[in-house]
Amino acid sequence: MKYFQHLLTLAKVSKGMIKMKKVIILLLILSMVLGLGCLKSPSAKINIDSIDGNKVTLRNTGEVVLKDFNVLLGEKNIDFEINSSEIAPNNSAIMTVFPDKVLSQNLIIESSGAKAEVVLKGIHEDFERYDIDGPAGFPWVRSNGEWRIGNENGNNYYQISGPPMWATSLMEIENNDSISIVKFRLNKAPQEAGWFGYIIRGSDSGNGYWIIIQHISLVIRVDNNETISSYSGLDIKPNNWYWIKTIAKGDRLKVYLSDDGSNYKQLIDTINKKYDKGKFFGLAADPSGYIIDFDELKLMSSDDQNN
Repeated sequence: MKYFQHLLTLAKVSKGMIKMKKVIILLLILSMVLGLGCLKSPSAKINIDSIDGNKVTLRNTGEVVLKDFNVLLGEKNIDFEINSSEIAPNNSAIMTVFPDKVLSQNLIIESSGAKAEVVLKGIHEDFERYDIDGPAGFPWVRSNGEWRIGNENGNNYYQISGPPMWATSLMEIENNDSISIVKFRLNKAPQEAGWFGYIIRGSDSGNGYWIIIQHISLVIRVDNNETISSYSGLDIKPNNWYWIKTIAKGDRLKVYLSDDGSNYKQLIDTINKKYDKGKFFGLAADPSGYIIDFDELKLMSSDDQNN
């Protein structure tokens, strides 16, 4: 009798242990499920570090490598170049976005599931993306003159030379209230014959405001015909870089000159109502045997400026 009671006790204990094992297994499975649920997928994040015209510095602030980039204006894909096809976490790259004929644009940059909104308010053309022997995909429409890409110490620039003639190189892009900057130099100075400069608020290749340097004078002309304001007494040295900046806001035009790209002297402040907007921006020259170099062209919206 005691023997059977002992067997019954063992059976109960065994049954309890089996139940306990099932409970432990269920608890283990439950903990694994809960643990997996708490694990977060690596995040993809794009941060906009800075904007310089149409050059956008992107930083990867996420946990995965950013790649397969795309830029959208609404539902339309916008052309761009980026100096790195992949951006590792905590690294950055510079993306150059090519405007679609409109200066101010709200764009979406996509990569690896991440998105960032960026508002472009200008262009910055340094000519670095073009082949010296022949600019592929060149957006600057040229007429007359010998326009070419030059290179000095690894830096590209845009050059015009040739006999006396009107020569232009324009980009079609809307511009009205704007800040424009053009860097230039002459192989010989002052330019005894001819002139050079750039056009803002252009309605076509011949019309608009022409900001021109001619001999020792800086002038603003309407359609390169009527002079509306001028400054005389420039001291341009050969083979030195200079910067012209024009602020066009409403009917007011102010023009500045700098020899270092940072410190500007105001030379002209005038009022003219002929053009309040335009669809062309670009360079113009009558080289007349001189060689003129241009670089670092900038056109920025001044809608949010207090100038």
